Amino acid sequence: MQIRFQQSGGFSGMRKTSIVDTQALPAREAKKVQRLVESAGFFDLPEHFPRPKSGADYFTYSITVEDGDRSHSVEVSEPSAPQSLRPLIRYLASLKRS
Repeated sequence: MQIRFQQSGGFSGMRKTSIVDTQALPAREAKKVQRLVESAGFFDLPEHFPRPKSGADYFTYSITVEDGDRSHSVEVSEPSAPQSLRPLIRYLASLKRS
C-alpha cells in the first residue's frame, strides 16, 4: 500500500507532502497504517468534502491511497473531515515531510 499525503493552508499557507509505502515499514507499523485506512472506510469516502463557508486558515488535506489494483483520492478541509478519517490524518501529519 502506498499513501501520498499533502497538507496545505493554515495561517502561513504552507504545503507539506509525504509518501508512505507500507512495504518499506516495519511489519507492526505497516499493519497500523492498514488499520487506519480500513477504519476510515477510505475507499468508500467521497473524493471531495464541502469546504467550510468561513475560516480561511484551515488546513486542507489531499490523500491518495493505492492498494493493489485499487486507488482512491480524497480532499478534505480540517473542519469537514469525518471522525473516521481523523486518526489517519493525524498519523500522516505527524510523519517527517519531504
